[in-house]
Amino acid sequence: MEQKTVVDTSLRELRRHGSDDFPIGIYRDDFSEFEHGQIAWHWHDEIQFDYIIKGTILVQVGTSEFVLKPGESIFINTGMLHRLVPVDEKRRELINSESDIHVIDSFVCSWKLAESDRLSRAYRECVAPLLLAKTDGLVLSKEESQLLRKMAEQYRKKETGYEMAVKGCLCLLWASLVEKGISAARQIQPKEERDLARIKEAMTYMQQNFSCKVSLEDVAQVVAISKSELCRCFRRVLKVSPMEYLIQFRLEEASRQLLSTDKSVTQIALETGFDSPSHLGRFFLKEFGCTPRQYRGRKR
Repeated sequence: MEQKTVVDTSLRELRRHGSDDFPIGIYRDDFSEFEHGQIAWHWHDEIQFDYIIKGTILVQVGTSEFVLKPGESIFINTGMLHRLVPVDEKRRELINSESDIHVIDSFVCSWKLAESDRLSRAYRECVAPLLLAKTDGLVLSKEESQLLRKMAEQYRKKETGYEMAVKGCLCLLWASLVEKGISAARQIQPKEERDLARIKEAMTYMQQNFSCKVSLEDVAQVVAISKSELCRCFRRVLKVSPMEYLIQFRLEEASRQLLSTDKSVTQIALETGFDSPSHLGRFFLKEFGCTPRQYRGRKR
């Protein structure tokens, strides 16, 4: 069964990471197990670290892009829209991870694991400055990456006292980020922040209405900007137009229904916003290299 990042209509991830008293989740993610071989656009209140184990990964955080190789890692700040996609480093092209091995360790945790008391000196001088710095992504040093590896090892062994060991690694990592992070990381500009808010609003509308007729003008009116400005925002951040994003979302929903229901291709096409089965089939063949029926047969 393929994995999928479960999000609400604003692309906020719904998965709970860890527990109230130990708010961290560390995951070994194999991209071949994810829907469409990638970790799709989403955001969450937690901070995130990703350590590349196998393959080359394109990490898109807001308007920034980072190409990371095995042994490299990145910090993603709270609230940042991001996705991770396997990439061919030589040609810098997105590739199908089903034919290549791409694996990462993903660390998603609440900043409260480092310091939960907002009145403490540690929070004021170490935690708050980085959270409020409005940075997008920050590539970590070799030493910081080693702390992530040690953290993952302690987390998986779960020996007595492992919680303290994990928290200790996180605190050392956080201190290192605070020391260099605010000056080293690229700061998000007000215009970028506005663009990201517009994109989230547009995505929310399209995801809520994907089964209906949706025009570029409809989306622009919801976001209260011109059609050209809306296209500019999407191209700058997501590298696709609003209508291309809508088609991609409809295809994802159609592919999900093909695998999880016994509905006919005609019914799925009409319920996911396509005019006809042939309309769905044309886009499906372009995106997945097969027809909807072939896709259903291969994956089941």
